Amino acid sequence: MFGGCCKPANAAVALTLLSSIVLLVGASSPPSGLYGGVASTTEDEAAVIDAVSALINRVLRADPHIARQFQLQLLTGEDRFELSSSVSESGRVLINITATSGVSLAAGFNYYLKYYAHCQALSWSGSQLSLPDPLPAVTGVVTVRRMGKYSYYMNVCTLSYSAAFWDWERWEREIDWMALNGVNLPLALGGQEWIWQRVFVELGVTEAELDSFFSGPAFTAWQRMGNMRGLGGPLTSSFMEGQKALQLRILARMRSLQMTPVLSAFAGHVPYALARVFPNASITHSPNWGSFPAAQCCDALLAPTDPLFGRVGELFIRAQTAVFGTDHVYNCDTFNEMQPPTNATDYLTAAGRAVFEGMARADPQARWLMQGWLFVNDPGFWQEPQMRALFAGVPEDRLIILDLYSENVPVFQRTQSYFGRPFIWNMLHNFGGNLGLYGKMPTIAAGPPAAAHMAGSSFLGVGITMEGINQNYPVYELMLEMGWRAEAPPLEAWVGAYAHRRYGLDHPSARAAWVALLRTVYSTNSTALWGVTKNLMVRRPALEMGSAGFMPSTLFYPPADLRAALRLLLAAGDRISMDHTPTFRYDVVDVTRQVISNCFLEAQANFSAAYAAREAGALATRGKQLLSLISDLDRLLGTDENFLLGSWIHDAVRWSNGTDADAALLEFNARNQVTLWGVRGEIADYASKQWSGLVGGYYLPRWQLFVSRVQQAVAAGASFDEAKFNADCLALEQSWQHKRADFAVDVQFREPYLLEAVLKEPVGDALAVARELLAKYFDE
Repeated sequence: MFGGCCKPANAAVALTLLSSIVLLVGASSPPSGLYGGVASTTEDEAAVIDAVSALINRVLRADPHIARQFQLQLLTGEDRFELSSSVSESGRVLINITATSGVSLAAGFNYYLKYYAHCQALSWSGSQLSLPDPLPAVTGVVTVRRMGKYSYYMNVCTLSYSAAFWDWERWEREIDWMALNGVNLPLALGGQEWIWQRVFVELGVTEAELDSFFSGPAFTAWQRMGNMRGLGGPLTSSFMEGQKALQLRILARMRSLQMTPVLSAFAGHVPYALARVFPNASITHSPNWGSFPAAQCCDALLAPTDPLFGRVGELFIRAQTAVFGTDHVYNCDTFNEMQPPTNATDYLTAAGRAVFEGMARADPQARWLMQGWLFVNDPGFWQEPQMRALFAGVPEDRLIILDLYSENVPVFQRTQSYFGRPFIWNMLHNFGGNLGLYGKMPTIAAGPPAAAHMAGSSFLGVGITMEGINQNYPVYELMLEMGWRAEAPPLEAWVGAYAHRRYGLDHPSARAAWVALLRTVYSTNSTALWGVTKNLMVRRPALEMGSAGFMPSTLFYPPADLRAALRLLLAAGDRISMDHTPTFRYDVVDVTRQVISNCFLEAQANFSAAYAAREAGALATRGKQLLSLISDLDRLLGTDENFLLGSWIHDAVRWSNGTDADAALLEFNARNQVTLWGVRGEIADYASKQWSGLVGGYYLPRWQLFVSRVQQAVAAGASFDEAKFNADCLALEQSWQHKRADFAVDVQFREPYLLEAVLKEPVGDALAVARELLAKYFDE
């Protein structure tokens, strides 16, 4: 079944792909000291090699004997890895990897898996590790150099939209994935509430007063950025202790691989109770981000010009360093989606200086890593004088700017590389963790090399800054690979090789399917598209449904072309095992999910047209189709573990302190973020997910109510009362927030009317369901 993984790659394709990577081919003999084991190293070097060896063993846990065939050594100089091969005394092929850091060793290992063994390790939707035996040899010495200094990972929002409830096992997997993909500058903001609690208590704020300041686990990202406070809270002491312990493990593992974790710093956001302790401090209300009610909006902002600002910043960095150590790079966001009180340049310079000095007073080596989203979100305010003023408060060599949305809004281009300040070229791509096939692969393949070679460029590397992960994996794999490429690869060859390593078989239909996906969903060049095409099912129903904010509800490709890609993918199912290749099962579900989503677009338009024509018969038929599509999608999603609401809820309630009240609050956090995003739906459906249990248990009842109300209006000869529907729909939505998954409560649970059956494990045959639905809705 997996014999294709053992065959050598198509020579022409392999050469084409490899030629676009910076490599030097030298003598065929391996570097000295590699044969038969690790060369002599210092104690620190040995620790790094041990950490990477442990990573390789975790990746190849099914066969530790193969893991021992990878020989590791550190070297000095510019950041790179080198691959070669030799033969052991027993005749086994040895793969020799030398590199300048632990991360680069891991990246070299992953490069070998991808381009020699045709395997895929630790993707967000599983692994395909059918290693050839014997291992393919490397011809000569292959050297691959990093383009720039850094490969950055994460967005402040990712830690809430995707990682809010991760445990150590999940974090360990993600850190291994980071290393394999060359990430050496990861965001690591966990555990900071434990630090902040102690800092504010030391300043005189009580723990009770902090209950209204800290948001719940699903909303910490926005409380940290000062956008809101208290939603989903309070945070329990057990949760904060657990996050502190988890952060210690995260940082230890990152540092063992020679990553540079980015920690938190003080941006100015404080609890209102600080004004009680310091009545003369200049503390103001932040703007009402998201139109939240008074109890959750308008975080308090300590003026950067107030002397207390530097004291708080220094206290926090010292307290954080005492517990977590430091690698001298810090992130904080003072004006995230909130305008400063004035555009006066002296104020902005003082603000930038205050934030930086809060770091530098405690850490003289501090560097500020600034998310550049504010320049994308509000370009009218952040004109050249305002940007220069903000930067002027920070020494030139102490500021790194994340050009957060380079593939769509490359701010570095209109600012002469941020006026010479170092920047990282990032792909944002995703908002709210929404699911939808979408990407700009030609742009992200060409963009970083062009930025690096732009006249006067201050390019420092590449990164991915999506709000949520677990979607559109090839786009992210390519983006991080661009950290090691000097020019764009030939993309059709690249996606063909991607299909080979993802499924362990070079199947012509699978390869053709991915070429078709590249030509449709992954090659848009429109800067008007700011995210995935939003599935109308996951939005509150209406007769007229335009774009969901900046997320479009229209397609940028012919839907028949995507169905053709799905048919090609399903054809490969006769030779690719669903049980042994979870990556294939995921892709079958994901592409079918998009096809059903596209079908729903047309079905909703037809339903609205029937209403406009007052055709009761057509309205009934089309309403039935709408509901059928939703039910069928829920069933399809239930066949793969990556599309289950139950997994999200299960991960949340595991953080409970053992009381049912805490478990209920954690489950509320999990449910609310992906639905109402606020008690009254302040940011409703922004972070919607197409998950089994959510589609059938939340979206379907909304659409059932909508279809029924529209049909009743036509039958009565009346107009559809949208305001009444929205009010009743909100009541339905709010009641769902407090339901409890049947597996997440004690058997003595006293409110059975709140119980909801939710899948925690997948059910059904994904390939069979996909084929059934394709036949049911499309007979072309």
